[in-house]
Amino acid sequence: MKPKFILSFFICLLIFKANAQDKNILVTAENIIITPQNPLSVKDTALRESVAQWCVQQLKESDYKKIKAQPSSDFFPGKVKDGYEFTTGLLKLHIKRSELL
Repeated sequence: MKPKFILSFFICLLIFKANAQDKNILVTAENIIITPQNPLSVKDTALRESVAQWCVQQLKESDYKKIKAQPSSDFFPGKVKDGYEFTTGLLKLHIKRSELL
């Protein structure tokens, strides 16, 4: 009976590991939720780079209707309040070079 139990245990372990790997593959810059309880690992440089590139793509979008909110934005800075209105205008920032250092 012990050999069957051990074999069953390892089969379950392999199935669990395969499922965990599939979940990791499905995590993308568009769907990852980063929170204080679920931070983005410093060691996961590929995913960090992907998130950065996705954000840059969103910032370059000139049509605001095509900009997608990253799910983590619900946690920081927070959800947009109901009844918001889009505005248009030009904002000029004057930053001294010394303030950037």
